[in-house]
Amino acid sequence: MKKRMRIKYAVFTVLFIMILTALSLGLIIAADMYYHNKFLQHHGLNYRGYRGRVVGSKRGNEIRIIMLGGSSAFGYGVHYNEALPYRLEEELQNYCNSNGINKKVTVINLGYNNEGAYAFYFNLKDFLYLKYDYVIFYDGYNDLGIGNVTVYRHSNPVFRAFKYMPILPLIIEEKKMVLQSGGRLEDMYLGKKIVFTPSPKEKIQINILNSALKVYNTFDNFANRVSRVSDKEFDMGQIKKDKWAWYKYYMKKAIDFALGCDKKAVVITQPYISDEHREQQGSLKKTIFNTYKDNKNFLYLNLGEAISLKEGLLTFDGMHLNADGCKKMAAIIAQKIEGYVIGK
Repeated sequence: MKKRMRIKYAVFTVLFIMILTALSLGLIIAADMYYHNKFLQHHGLNYRGYRGRVVGSKRGNEIRIIMLGGSSAFGYGVHYNEALPYRLEEELQNYCNSNGINKKVTVINLGYNNEGAYAFYFNLKDFLYLKYDYVIFYDGYNDLGIGNVTVYRHSNPVFRAFKYMPILPLIIEEKKMVLQSGGRLEDMYLGKKIVFTPSPKEKIQINILNSALKVYNTFDNFANRVSRVSDKEFDMGQIKKDKWAWYKYYMKKAIDFALGCDKKAVVITQPYISDEHREQQGSLKKTIFNTYKDNKNFLYLNLGEAISLKEGLLTFDGMHLNADGCKKMAAIIAQKIEGYVIGK
């Protein structure tokens, strides 16, 4: 009798813990979704890991395009519905509507700050479930140096494990930074020395936030063992012979992956930012022309001269296009690819 009672008590305890865990997890997800919706315009990625609203299942008449790149593709400094991918979707959809073409065009923004060619393969692979038809590569700036291995989404353990991009850790971290800096968050990001003593109440709040981040970081250690990004495949010795070897190797890897998955690829040269950028893109053009010039599923567009970054009306920092600049560039790209992507 006592043994049976112990078994029942053990089962009840396990079920109770499972229910509490499920409720806690549900509350965390609900809070995360709330903040995702609240900060959709400004704070980057949705819960699936890309910018803008989450797209549903692909329609029968839908043409689905993904755009890869760094901050210029992401839309640094502009709202998600002012960024280049969103504007390009508008332009291509207008083309369909104006020509009586019964197609739904969706352009998904997979860009992110500081990402370069190395990240493209991982992004293409991670988002295959979106069933995209076309891939637009729009980058170059972030590979003017050597060895950029930034893969932002893979730096998040939850995304690596579950393909869910949480926003709560960012909010918790920034809240902690606000408390620690006396509200001088920007100075803290810039690494400026801040002399500020939190009040006893603020110290308690900081400790609570640190505890929440500790749980998250524990999961990070586990996820690091489950999924790990490796950059050992490239022979760095090649750079001695060709300074752009790294960039071209990973661009080709991404293009080959896309074409191998029966996707169509479009490589677009961004507006030229420097002589070095011109040199880089010239080297890339030679490589990809020799490799893909006869492939009907590949298109190369040099738009380096399409917009001058010196035009103050189109860029706010000499690199990133503002809302008007994004709109103008989207119109230029659409005009170049509408026949290739949609047809007549």
